Amino acid sequence: HFTSDVSHGQTPVSKSLDKKFLNDFAGIVEQNLANENFNVDDICKTIGISRVQLYRKVKALLGCSITDYILNRRLKKAKYLLVHEGYSISEITYMVGFTSPNYFSTVFKAQYNCTPSEFKRKQTS
Repeated sequence: HFTSDVSHGQTPVSKSLDKKFLNDFAGIVEQNLANENFNVDDICKTIGISRVQLYRKVKALLGCSITDYILNRRLKKAKYLLVHEGYSISEITYMVGFTSPNYFSTVFKAQYNCTPSEFKRKQTS
C-alpha cells in the first residue's frame, strides 16, 4: 500500500548529489596525493561529513575502502610519472605521498607484480 508510492532506485537528485560527492572526494584526494600525512580526518573536515558517513558513502559508491582508493590513486599517478616524466623513483615516491622508496617499491610490486624500476624499463624500452 504505502510502499507502492516509493520508487525503487535512486532519484535524479540523489544521483546528482552522489556525483557531486564523488567529484569533491576525488578532487580532495588528488590535491593531497603528495601529502604523506593526508588521512580520513582531512577529508571529513573538508567535506563536512562524519567518519562513519564518509566510510559508508565511499564503500557504497566506489565499492572499496577510503585507504584502498587513496593507495590506488597514488599508484596510478606513480605509474604515469614513471612512464611520462623524467623523475627518479625516489622523487616519485615522495611526489605520490609515500614516506620511503622501499615501502613504495613493496606496495607497487604487490599491486603490479613488478618493481617500479622493472615497470619503467618495460614501458620505455
